[in-house]
Amino acid sequence: MPQEINNTVYCTIFDDNYLARALALYESLLKVNQTATFAFFCIDAKSAGLLTELKLERAIIVSHDVFATAELLGLRAGRSQGEYCWTCKPFALLYLMRNVPAADWVVYVDTDMMFFADPDAALPGPDAHYLLAPHGFHSGFAAHEKSAGRHNAGYVAARCSKQGEQAIGWWKDRCVESCSVIPTDT
Repeated sequence: MPQEINNTVYCTIFDDNYLARALALYESLLKVNQTATFAFFCIDAKSAGLLTELKLERAIIVSHDVFATAELLGLRAGRSQGEYCWTCKPFALLYLMRNVPAADWVVYVDTDMMFFADPDAALPGPDAHYLLAPHGFHSGFAAHEKSAGRHNAGYVAARCSKQGEQAIGWWKDRCVESCSVIPTDT
């Protein structure tokens, strides 16, 4: 029997170059889910301003200066825009866990994705505290797993629980250590 989900918050991170995609992702969620909230984590002030003016239903607009911790800000100068956005993913999930007390689950989704069915149906039962999506490379591309990792950070879900927060905190620490476009052996 599937668990009842009362409040899931989906989120994505982007700058003004991906604003249209973020809006398409948001609209796709609203079409298939009647209760979820969508959080836009804006890396730039332009996107945050435009989204705020739209007064979107079931949306949270989070500007960079609101969610960026001193730790995260200290990493920005040493990373490309893409690497910085990747680094922001666990910070965004932790922000939601700590600032949206009614949330049962928080889910990060890459901006270039869309929903075609209710994504809450994919969330695991009451004994699970996080959900990762495997890359699932075709056997002809299996060598890519070494550099890309076993799991795709384009979809990461965590229950708003102590264990869920610990898992995302562990991921945050790994992203602080390195979140480079250049593959490593670790």
